Amino acid sequence: MACPDYIGCWGNAANFTSQVYWAAAQFQAYRKNPTGYRHRAGQVNTISYNEEALCGTAEVRIANQATAGLYNYTPFVPNRASIDAVSGTGDLCSSYGNRNFFWWLKTWFPAAVTSTAPAVYPSPASTITPQMEAVYARMRTLTLARTGSSTSMILAGPNGTFHKTFGKLAMVWTPARGATLAHWVPRGTTPTLLPAFRDVPPGTGFEGEIEWMRAMRISEGWSDNTYRPVQPVQRNAMAAFLYRAAGSPAFTAPTRASFTDVPVGAPFFREIEWMKAAGITTGYRDNTFRPYDPINRDAMAAFLYRASGSPAFTPPTRARFSDVPVGTAFRTEIEWLASTGTTTGYADGTYRPLSPVNRDAMAAFLYRRAG
Repeated sequence: MACPDYIGCWGNAANFTSQVYWAAAQFQAYRKNPTGYRHRAGQVNTISYNEEALCGTAEVRIANQATAGLYNYTPFVPNRASIDAVSGTGDLCSSYGNRNFFWWLKTWFPAAVTSTAPAVYPSPASTITPQMEAVYARMRTLTLARTGSSTSMILAGPNGTFHKTFGKLAMVWTPARGATLAHWVPRGTTPTLLPAFRDVPPGTGFEGEIEWMRAMRISEGWSDNTYRPVQPVQRNAMAAFLYRAAGSPAFTAPTRASFTDVPVGAPFFREIEWMKAAGITTGYRDNTFRPYDPINRDAMAAFLYRASGSPAFTPPTRARFSDVPVGTAFRTEIEWLASTGTTTGYADGTYRPLSPVNRDAMAAFLYRRAG
């Protein structure tokens, strides 16, 4: 956990002991709640080849809970290029965590292993799936006035790139960090990043984490293509973030509302009811959820702790943060959050538990928690 493949580990997660410990804790959470995560044993699951949606998905039958845990921990299936690469780099859509399990199994039990992974794209002169067109359609800044008329389909190019030409420019998709989906390439100029949200330009704090939120469909932002990074996260939006981060698990909301201020049909009613059913929230003593209140940093820590399966954890006897002494509400959850590398607090040694969480910081917390 807290070790993305392409930028290294966060904080104290950057060691073998932490990785083994937190992996074991996460697998225990999967085992205790086998229906609370996207990939489940005993059924066919739709699994992505890569965190980039444009790479597509495969249908995979998962036979047992151990394998389901592997896919929940590393939610990608290897494509043909990653399998054929052995220790190489494959192509744009290759991922390697579960590819390595395939190779170890093949090495130890060669007679038992076959691969049905399809031939991978991109390949020379091939066209791309309709899913790629959907990514293109979401780019609200691609107006006809800016681009000119389309002069080609989306095509695969060299070095794992895709391109589409217009009357005024070409658009090129490249291997991405997080959610970097496209670059503008006006003829004869240097490519510049096309941001996922118009108010998160290159260089914005937590830019990569916010782009990751868009790529993983945890946040689509607002209809004006903004993310509003310094706006506090409301409690109903937090419910939606956690539900989507869990893989949008199958859930039928009750016909009778659990909270008096979240009636059937309210925004994010289903996600809030899922949070309650999963034991992530109990609401307030007056049976309200207060969906439009900003969520504070202490409650956010509690939500993330419970969403991770409430792993066994003993907080240190000496407080890590000067404003979260022993006996503080949610101290265990805050200390746990810090121990995973999800938060480091502020430079002055505080955590500021009663401060609201802004949307940019929430993107960072979810990104680090996802590992």
